[in-house]
Amino acid sequence: MPTDSPFVHFFIPYYGPVSFIQETVKSVREQQGNWHLTIIDDQSPYGDIRPWLAQLNDDRITYLKNEVNLGLGANFQRCLSLSKGRFTVLLGDDDRLLPQYVDRLHAADLEQQFDVYQPVVEVINESGVAVKPLADRVKALLRPRHSASETHRGDRLTASLMTGNWTYFPSLAWRTDVIQPLGFNVTALVTIDLDLLMKVLVRGGSMYIGSGAPTFQYRRHARSVSSTQALDGPRFKEEQHFFESQAAIFDSLGWRRSASASRLHLTSRVHAMLSSLRTRVIGRSSS
Repeated sequence: MPTDSPFVHFFIPYYGPVSFIQETVKSVREQQGNWHLTIIDDQSPYGDIRPWLAQLNDDRITYLKNEVNLGLGANFQRCLSLSKGRFTVLLGDDDRLLPQYVDRLHAADLEQQFDVYQPVVEVINESGVAVKPLADRVKALLRPRHSASETHRGDRLTASLMTGNWTYFPSLAWRTDVIQPLGFNVTALVTIDLDLLMKVLVRGGSMYIGSGAPTFQYRRHARSVSSTQALDGPRFKEEQHFFESQAAIFDSLGWRRSASASRLHLTSRVHAMLSSLRTRVIGRSSS
């Protein structure tokens, strides 16, 4: 690790196909500016990437391997505890940065004060082709609309996120000194990102929402966490408990919009209904 702290400390909690993480690493190496990348292998069953990393001979990249499989939340927390950057980014091991990611983040940091940075995201499929699935079209509708990059905070922002989480967690850059004391809820799975974001925002934190061309490619495919959990009953039980807890917090702050949106949790309910319907259809077709 370099003795000087990087502007951005990227992490890859690794547990996926080697071909995907190689694309992710290559996209990080194309970034300009002061960054460091740490890969934390959570006992991935997909193969050893160390020989390939050794060929890169890049001292900006550190590889670590957990002695045992920690699981998603605990591995996220380990990443966060090790971060030395002004900003921390927890990349998916199947996503890709576009070349201007760090440059845009740096420009935004010089321009405004914020705690979380959401860049413009392009969604790609397993083959790396840009796609627009229904879920992402809904996200685009829910995302606050503006013609230029802006910083948002407070009741209006959290209400929009309670209606539907339009952020892309692996694309977010977090102020390290803000989120390290808060930490992840390591028992959560599908709400782990939104839980941390709410911890920041209810304490007066702010989010910078970018505009213009995409600087991040988020990959949707059948093996992703969001896909494998989509038909799972525990997903919706976890979400229901989360939204109920958040509503109580918003009530204490007097954030009426957010409390109402949290109790309604519209997109979560719709998702649950559609997934239940899909499960019944699949069950009938296979019987």
